[in-house]
Order: sequence, then structure tokens, then C-alpha cells
Amino acid sequence: MKTPQTVSRFLHFASRLPGFRGWTRLLYGKENKRFEKEVMGIRFRHPVGLAPGFDRNGSLTDELSQLGFSFIGVETGNLDAKAIIENLGNRDQKTKVFAKLQVAGVSEEAARKDASRCFALYYDFVDFFVIHGGIAGMSALDDDLSGLSELLEELIDLRLCYDQYTPILIRIPERFDPEQVRQLLDFCQLSGIDGVVVSGVTRIRDIIAQTKGRLPVIGTGSIEKPEEAIELLEAGASLVEVGSGFLHVGSRLPQRILKLLEKQSVTI
Repeated sequence: MKTPQTVSRFLHFASRLPGFRGWTRLLYGKENKRFEKEVMGIRFRHPVGLAPGFDRNGSLTDELSQLGFSFIGVETGNLDAKAIIENLGNRDQKTKVFAKLQVAGVSEEAARKDASRCFALYYDFVDFFVIHGGIAGMSALDDDLSGLSELLEELIDLRLCYDQYTPILIRIPERFDPEQVRQLLDFCQLSGIDGVVVSGVTRIRDIIAQTKGRLPVIGTGSIEKPEEAIELLEAGASLVEVGSGFLHVGSRLPQRILKLLEKQSVTI
């Protein structure tokens, strides 16, 4: 059974084989300038990226980019931050990378401290951050969102210490009801959060309507068919993030999405 770990191990092995880069460039290197777009001040080659989990330590960003992904997620948390930072610092800067900020703590205070530490460590090495709403230790998420709001405010204040502006996005948990989503969107627009990551065509449409399209949306989910990615883009998502579909379909999935995008002349 394929897992993100087995895919990563295979890519680590394959990347050491002579001719790997040339082979992937031949199969996946064709690019269409029409798909280029700017979102949150970042220039993406096209709207299809890869969710975190496949490149936990940031050592495969170039290889995954050569397979056709425009942006790639790396994880943080209890991993070797020094190794990840070194890997990201040596990557091809055309490869856009975001950090999934996953924090843990026995209390909200501990969780916020861990989030701030990871945010500061990775700030100079990633193109944007995605904060996951279901954060361990943040019990207030289940009532009035105060814990998440305080965390985001801390990160926004910390960002002011840097010359470079790095966008911050929040992934909206599927369990959030419409009122929680509305409150979170209001906070995002008032505080300076740069976008949201969300699954589901209906929810994307609702968010676009509520924000009048002012808040960029990355569509995510179990995308296994190109048509599913196109539906998210047509619903208003600026970008789409492939996850488990990469396991089941394989490395040609991003190219299949782009091919269908070109065939249907979808406006992105």
C-alpha cells in the first residue's frame, strides 16, 4: 500500500539515479505561460500544488517541482528544523514552498509559544504559511475561536519584525459550522490574514460570496480526478492543493489537471 513515506523514499532513491532530472524534465517540463498567476504577491507557474506530508523535511522540493507541482508543502513541529532550513535554503528559488504550521502543547499558551517559535525559524525560508485550525492544545477553538484568534494576532505582530512580507493563511477545519466560518472570515479580513485553505466546492463558493472575492482561497481535498480540481478552480479557488490523489493517481496528476484546464479554457 502506498503511503506518503513510501513515495518520499522512492523519490529519494530515484533522484540519485543518473538522468533523473533530464527524464522528469522531458516528461513533465513543458509549461504553459498562460497558467502563470500571481496570488498574495507570489508568482506561481500554475495553480496546482502538493499538500504537506510527502516532503516532510524539505529535501524533495526540487524533485516534486520537476514532477509538475507549482508549490509544495513542508511540515514543521517536532522535526529537525536545522535540516529543513538547510534543505529549503539550497532549493531552486523558483520552487514555491509553504510551511504547514502544526503546533502542540498541553495548554493554549504552550501551543502559541510553539507556533511562534516555528514561525520565526522558518520565516526566511518559505513563501507562505498555512496555519491549521485544529491545533492541539487550543481548546478554545471549539467554542468562540478566541484561542485561534490570539495565536494569529501573535503571528501577525511577529511578522512586523521582518523586512520581507510573508503571507499567512488559515486552513478552515471541515468541522466548523457556517457561523464559525463567518466569524473566522471576519477576523481574517480585519486582521490581515492573507487567505484560507478549504475543501469542498460549496464552501469555496460561500467564502467567495461572503468575502466578495477579496480573500484568496486554496482549494484542497481528496483530488483524484482532474475534473475535481477544475471544479474547485471554477468555484473560485485561486490555487488547488493535491493530497491523497498523488498516491492513487501518481506523478501525472498535475499534468492531467493542466491539460484539462487548457482544453476547457477555464479562466484562472
